[in-house]
Amino acid sequence: MTKFAALVAAGAILGIAGCGSVSSTSSAPPNSQQGIGQGATSTTAAPPTSAPPTSAPATSAAASEVGVCVTPVVTCRGELKTEPTQIILSGDGTAFVTGLLWTGWGSNGATGSGTLKLDNCDPNCAQGSLTGYEATVVLSDLTGYVGGAAYATMMVAAPGSPFGTRTYHHLAP
Repeated sequence: MTKFAALVAAGAILGIAGCGSVSSTSSAPPNSQQGIGQGATSTTAAPPTSAPPTSAPATSAAASEVGVCVTPVVTCRGELKTEPTQIILSGDGTAFVTGLLWTGWGSNGATGSGTLKLDNCDPNCAQGSLTGYEATVVLSDLTGYVGGAAYATMMVAAPGSPFGTRTYHHLAP
């Protein structure tokens, strides 16, 4: 490979960043006051019980070099963390998963268990109270990039909550 081709390939890899899209499955329609994301769609269906099929990672990075976007609704630039204990799911802090404990980190798929906290925004989001719901975060599509690897897909499920199940795509740099 020529130097020019190598630079073009490296630039293409480094130029791919940010979060792409979100889809959701919910028992209730998304509440815009909760700041859970724009462009999300809502359907009534049972949440998946296992991680979606994953592709093989493009690198054999150590688990300590594997990250995930911790702000998938806002942006992923510079927000990759290894085994994060919290993931923010809204632009205004009204939805987040906290207390995450992970299994399978660094493999093609990882699963985290924690508590989804939702602000009821009553009488407004600044004065609202938080309600906790049991939540599962499933990461898949481990993707290699210059400097490590990152999970490209995140599914957050909180059955029985207004949040329902949401899937975030294109999270790897």
